[in-house]
Order: sequence, then structure tokens, then C-alpha cells
Amino acid sequence: MIFMSRRIIKLRLLNYLAIRGLSLLVGLLLPLFFIATPVYALIQISQPTEQNSLLKLLQSVDDDDDDDDDGNSGNGNAGNGNNGNGNGNAGNGNNGNGNGNAGNGNNGNGNGNAGNGNNGNGNGNAGNGNNGNGNGNAGNGNNGNGNNGNGNAVSGSGEPSQTTTSVVNKTFTNQVQQIIEKEMDEGAPGAAGAALSGMQQHNFHDSLSLFTISSVSWMRHDGLTVFDPDGKSKSASFETVTYGLTAGARLDASALFNLKPDTVTFGGFGNYTTSDFSTGELSSATGLGKGDLQSYAIGGYSVVNAKPFYLLGIFGHSWGDPSFTDTSNQSKASYETAGYVASLHAGVIVPAGAGFKIDFRAGLTHASSEADNYNDSAGVTYNDPHTDETNGSASAKIFSSSNYGDWTLRPFFQGGVSYRFSYENEVVVDGTAFRFDDADESFFGRVGLDLDHKNGLQSFLSVRGDASPDSEGLTGQAGLTIKLD
Repeated sequence: MIFMSRRIIKLRLLNYLAIRGLSLLVGLLLPLFFIATPVYALIQISQPTEQNSLLKLLQSVDDDDDDDDDGNSGNGNAGNGNNGNGNGNAGNGNNGNGNGNAGNGNNGNGNGNAGNGNNGNGNGNAGNGNNGNGNGNAGNGNNGNGNNGNGNAVSGSGEPSQTTTSVVNKTFTNQVQQIIEKEMDEGAPGAAGAALSGMQQHNFHDSLSLFTISSVSWMRHDGLTVFDPDGKSKSASFETVTYGLTAGARLDASALFNLKPDTVTFGGFGNYTTSDFSTGELSSATGLGKGDLQSYAIGGYSVVNAKPFYLLGIFGHSWGDPSFTDTSNQSKASYETAGYVASLHAGVIVPAGAGFKIDFRAGLTHASSEADNYNDSAGVTYNDPHTDETNGSASAKIFSSSNYGDWTLRPFFQGGVSYRFSYENEVVVDGTAFRFDDADESFFGRVGLDLDHKNGLQSFLSVRGDASPDSEGLTGQAGLTIKLD
């Protein structure tokens, strides 16, 4: 081998590096990562080291100088090489195009007996041979184009799709929750005669106000539990960063019902949200997937205030355009989603002594979202992706009030728990049904400050932390309300 023409060896090596170098490096430097993912655990592939692949490449050059022999020369019976093009049965190849019956390969397009090879083009018993074009019996080669061997394990798991759908549902629910918190937080703490402390108590009545809420949130999830016909597994972890902007108007409509001011309030809102998310470990070179979501929402709400009790109902409709890339095989998909959230909350505010009051609140929320049927760029079909959930919550908020000239300041702290009574997160991938689940209970804490000016200007700042057995998150909010008359 070492006495062979340097020119031939050089050409062989350049061809090898140019065609397969990058894919081999990725596969060789990160084998443990890919094996660790639930998808690759399903297909249990193994990949050779770069050192052995290069050695076998040189061995193949020595064994077959012409690359044109038929029979057991050239790449026939050549062992453990890369890019074997022999006419035989390619075994266990990934993404292969060989002609035979695919064994354990992934996403192969050939019709051969694929087994153990990666990305090859062998026709027949191709494997172990390196860059050979002979019609021999090459086996166990890498890059051997086998087809239909346990394919679509990564793209077909539905993980990127339902991670995206889960983000859609959670994002819209959080934006609606922020409107509820804003409506409950702003306003004077209710001196004698005030209808409700802790909610928006203006010094002006039967007035129209405009408000805006901006937020940024981060969430990390340890991974959804995946149920399929083969059993139960764990999906990759994922992280999201979300920016939201809500604008709306509220009207004290008490006069329409011949009621005291601030008894009945109507409000409407519009929302824009953008989210970026990535699955897998973000510290790795690549995760299992990454994507983004652009979503929009409109809705309305009403508050009924009968001191010291109150009732708030809210409904919103959302639509969006999520897209994701499955970085394990570079398949891409984009589609449209639509959903709604309906929520009802009731509470009571009671004195706690020393100038403090406590707002006890309970609520029930139902959220649902669904996506269009679609195909990703790898040809995988996704049907009926949807998420549907109902949860209840209970919280207590303690606050006080201090006057500083024309300003009223109300610091507050809130803590609560949420429990999910029902949850459905499903998709059908190439005819196989997948179901996803995570923890039902979660907890949150929130701290902030409300400010009122005597001329009707109101604002608030808050930070909220959420935690469950599967996830944790942090949200910052700022809101502003301005009266128009």
C-alpha cells in the first residue's frame, strides 16, 4: 500500500474528503450525543471512527487500483470502507440508495439489503468496501445507500412538531394570563367606599382607557413523555425565549346597566408574540431541532365587581405560523396553527391588618390549538397535530399602599399553584399515532409594584417565576394604562 502511486492516493483522499468529509466529522465527533437522543436510541445505529475509515480507504486503494474490476476484486469483499459502490446487498445503511432490502438503516431510499453502512451507494452486497465500483460482495461498509431500514425514526417521532404545538398553546395562555394579572393588579387599594381594592380603581369613572403590556419570558423544559405503539420514551429537552406585546382598551360600562361606577368593565385586546425555541442541549453543536413562532391574537374580557368579591371572564383567539428544522436530518417544515383560550376567575379581597390586604383568587382555564396537516421536506406526513388542556389555579396576593404626593405605590407579592385536569397532545406521523405528556402540577411566585398617578396614569412592573417537575420559567412584565377622558 505504501509503495503505491502518490498521485492516485492523493486523488483518492481528496475525493473522500470532498464528498464525505463533513458528514463523517459530524458523525464521528458527536456519536454519543446522537445515540443519547430518544430517536437514535430507537434505531440503535453505530458509527465508525474516522481513523478506521481512513485506513480502510487506503486499504481499498491498495486492493483495487483500477476500480473497474468485476467479481471479487475492487470493492468486492472489501472490508469496512466508506463510500462503497459495489453491486451487492448494502446492509444497515443510513440514507442509502442501494437496491435490496433495508435492514437497520435510517431514511434509506434504496431497494437493497441495507445493514450497518452509512450513506453509501452500493447495489447488492455492498459493505466493507471503500470507493469500489466492482460487482463483488462488499459487506458492512459505510455510506452504503440502503433503503427502508427502520427509517424516519427522528423525523417521524413527531417530537419537533409537538414541541412546536406545545409552545403555541403555552405562549398564548401566558399572554392571556398577563392580561388577567394586569387587570387585577392595577388600581387603588380601595379606601372606604371603594368597590374593590387591588383592581383598577380610577379616580375617574365611565371613562375609556388604553393600555399596553410588554413581556419577555424564558422557559426550559426537560422533555415530554412520548407514547407510541412501541411503548414510552422521553423526548429531548427544549428551551424557548418569547417576546410579547399586547395593546387594548377598557371601558367602565357601569352606566349602561344603571350601576355604580367600576361595577362592570369591558375590555378588548390584540397581541403579537414571537418565540424562538431549540430542542436538545443548547451547549451542543446542534440540538434535535430549532424553530420559531410568529403568532397573533385578539380577544375580549369583562370584569364584574361587587365588593369585596369580583369575577373576571376572558376569551381569546390566536393564529400563527410556526416553523422548525429537525437538525438531525435537516428536514424543515412550516405550517399554520389556530387556537383559543377561555378563562374564568373569581376572587375576594380581605383586610390583613397593618395596612395590608390579601387577594384570594381561583380560576379555571381551557386552551386548545391545532395545526394544519403538513409534510416536512423529508416527505414525512403529519396529520391532526393538536393540543387541548384544562387546568385550575389558586393563588393569594398580599399588597399594601403608600401615597407619595400625586403618586400611589402598591408593592405586592403573589404565590399560587396550578393543576391540569386534562391534557391531550397528539399527532399522527406517517400513519403512526404519537401522544405526549408532562407534569400536571406547577407552582408560581410573583413580585411587583403598581403605580398610580392622580391624573389617571397607571403602570406596573413585575417578575414571575414558574416551576414544575418538568420545567422552569421566568417572565418579566411592564404595563401602562392611560385614560382618554
